[in-house]
Amino acid sequence: MIVKPSIAFNDFAGTAKDVTARNVKGRNILSSRAQHSKIVTPAQAVSRNRLSKISRTFRQLSDSQINQWEVLAGHMKGISTFGKAAELTAHNAFIRINSNRAMVGMPPLEEAPIYTTDVPEVEYEDFWITPERIVFVNMLQPSDNHFLVVKMSPAQSPGVTNGWSKTVIVAPGVDVEYGDVDLTERYTLVKGFELVAGMKYFCEFWWLDSTTGFTGESMWVS
Repeated sequence: MIVKPSIAFNDFAGTAKDVTARNVKGRNILSSRAQHSKIVTPAQAVSRNRLSKISRTFRQLSDSQINQWEVLAGHMKGISTFGKAAELTAHNAFIRINSNRAMVGMPPLEEAPIYTTDVPEVEYEDFWITPERIVFVNMLQPSDNHFLVVKMSPAQSPGVTNGWSKTVIVAPGVDVEYGDVDLTERYTLVKGFELVAGMKYFCEFWWLDSTTGFTGESMWVS
């Protein structure tokens, strides 16, 4: 966090508790160290424990296994920054693949899977959000190894045009039965409140291959 200092901090440099003052190119700048919230939700606790366990598994890999993950990382892309995708390390690739598998109850892979891009997009006939139900109609599941992952935002004003940053995973791994997928109970369990009529919701979803940990292209609906 950067704030404009008062006159008391002119030409001052140093640290007092969590606040640091410094002079950069003639400008006095105050910065404060970000503090993590001490409040941890059950979902956050599960996620942190899962990541910690996967990271410990990586430290037990052999040099040969780490080399496999380095090769895989060379094919995978990180978050794009200024139009350029970040390069991943072997550890990044290991965490990403095994975090995906953990969402659907699969154990960590020690051997890196062969890179593939054949995870299909989500195909469905219709998608409804009402105060009573969130449901996909006639969804085609590629195989028994593919699970649907869904992110959704809380209710947004109808005038909001971009609420994608507010989405969270509400369905980490849905096995499609008889073509229809009802997400109502999952959404209310994660978000803790009911759907509101007349409001806008942002949804992102994709297939997860539980065998390899690879995911398909995300689809976006609002």
